[in-house]
This record gives sequence, structure tokens and C-alpha cells, in this order.
Amino acid sequence: MEGEEQQFYSAALQMAAHEARLGHGKLAQEIRELIDQAKAQKSVIEKHLLLFH
Repeated sequence: MEGEEQQFYSAALQMAAHEARLGHGKLAQEIRELIDQAKAQKSVIEKHLLLFH
């Protein structure tokens, strides 16, 4: 599963870079922010799971 997540993040970052090259800076920034939020949420969930182990 971890490899699939990394592939997803990589593809999403490539999309953000592509949009930035097209001059869609706001969209590119929103994509990057969504990626950061997803990573942060995953981190919080993993920490909580460790507490119950």
C-alpha cells in the first residue's frame, strides 16, 4: 500500500507542476496543499493507531 500512496503523491505533484507551467499557479498551489493535508492526516491517523497497539 505504501508504494501506491507514493505513486499517487508523485502523480499529483506532477499534475501540480504541469498546471504551474501552464500558468495556473492557484490550481497548482491548491493541489500541493491537498497533498500536504493528505500526508498530515495520514500521519495523525498512524500516530493514533500506534497508541492502541
